[in-house]
Amino acid sequence: MASTLDVLLVLLTLGAAAVPSQVLLLDVLGKLPAPRTLRFIGVPAFIVFIVLVSFFATSHNVLFAAVTLGIAAGVLATLALDSIRIPGYLLGWMPMDLPMRFGTMVLGLDPKLKLRVMSGVMGRVTEELQRGVFPDRLMNEKGFPKLPMSTMRELLRPAFKDVSKETGVSSKRIRATGYLWHYTNGASFGVIHALLFGENWLLTIGFGFLLAGTFLAILRFMIPPMRPGPRMPTVILVAHVGVILVFGFVFQAYLSSQASDLSLLSQLARLLGL
Repeated sequence: MASTLDVLLVLLTLGAAAVPSQVLLLDVLGKLPAPRTLRFIGVPAFIVFIVLVSFFATSHNVLFAAVTLGIAAGVLATLALDSIRIPGYLLGWMPMDLPMRFGTMVLGLDPKLKLRVMSGVMGRVTEELQRGVFPDRLMNEKGFPKLPMSTMRELLRPAFKDVSKETGVSSKRIRATGYLWHYTNGASFGVIHALLFGENWLLTIGFGFLLAGTFLAILRFMIPPMRPGPRMPTVILVAHVGVILVFGFVFQAYLSSQASDLSLLSQLARLLGL
């Protein structure tokens, strides 16, 4: 039976681990820009997380093993996701290398990128209208321009280069920053899974598809409206199947029964007598 202290430690660790994904969500939804959120929330949460892990290393071996395994599983799951996502992008089934967008968000370059892209979008719409294309093929139900994904790829690539040149921030730095955040999010999801679900294949499957569904939902806020077709959702769903497999096998094989018993849902199930 977990003590009150164990429950508190699990909750604190979950809260700190959830911050990277919440920073992304707040920025995407236009609530708080990532640079400000990282400075005032991300840094304190990271310090809390390091303090907790250091405490676990000396005083709570079970939680230390669960958290470190979660970090490793999250990184491996992100590698599995990228093994599908990156080929999908290279084949033209994704509009952009999404960590590049993460990089512009973290570095505060996103407003300039959006202006560049929307300027290009309106230019293409004007060209299409002049060619006699009906407006209903170029606008969504809310009246925003929508273009094929191939056109969006053509607009996004030079937009990234223009923003990099205008701001003096190299593409390598944007990419490195974006991928660092990408893998930090993956590691945080691994920790969340370990401390929330423990070893449970059914919950792992549900968690993986919840991540895929959430990402598909917020993706429309990250890129201008377009006609993606079935390929982009397919890439995202298959990539998250890779996440499910990594989480499922890693936690089944290496997460101890003691750590699984400390997971929040295991404790809740015992409390409810399930």
